[in-house]
Amino acid sequence: MEEPADSGGGAAAEGPTVQVTEIRCPAGARPLRLLEWKVKPGALVNVDSVLAVCAPIPAESESRAPERKLKSDRAGVVRELCCQLGQVITPG
Repeated sequence: MEEPADSGGGAAAEGPTVQVTEIRCPAGARPLRLLEWKVKPGALVNVDSVLAVCAPIPAESESRAPERKLKSDRAGVVRELCCQLGQVITPG
């Protein structure tokens, strides 16, 4: 949690608490290839908002798995997209 800077003018203004979290692939899951972002920096998201579309990387003996929608587990504002399209995202 960040404290507001003291401007020297008395009591500090109260505002919403800011918490930065990262969205990660669940541990134990397969690696995913990022196909498409559904959000942009600055976008407001709710719980279960679709953030991206990914394709699981299948094992050599498996057929291609269907695409997966990566959803938000909390509400907030997207600050930064940290992965590029086509990038493989490892679990954890």
